[in-house]
Amino acid sequence: MKLRTVKTPAAIIAMLFLAACSYSFEISVSGSPDTGLHFALSRPMHNKPIDLNKFMVVTKTEGSWDYKHPVWSVSLPPGTSSEVNEIIYGVVPTGFSEEYKPAKLGRLTSYLALAFSAGGGASTEFTVKQ
Repeated sequence: MKLRTVKTPAAIIAMLFLAACSYSFEISVSGSPDTGLHFALSRPMHNKPIDLNKFMVVTKTEGSWDYKHPVWSVSLPPGTSSEVNEIIYGVVPTGFSEEYKPAKLGRLTSYLALAFSAGGGASTEFTVKQ
């Protein structure tokens, strides 16, 4: 029996890689609780808003991230999304519902911001220093 080897051109592999990355995005944090904590949502290879359907901030409880009890959470109804470039802690984006009211963030405490879109998600850990 003779096996046939199929060689995939590099262009097809690159195209598949770019398609797989098209849903990934990043969260960057700036500001402070006093002046407004800003979460910028961006795609590394695209300049398009994120089709967001949920955003939450959690803290650790007994050494693990407590996803069941966020310190703040907003969302849209299941199956819907809205284009968002930035979230400000405690400010509910247009069309979103607040699931958990914003708690006061503690100094030198680690938090995890999580954002979910129809095709992916992102998270970033941050610490309030001021």
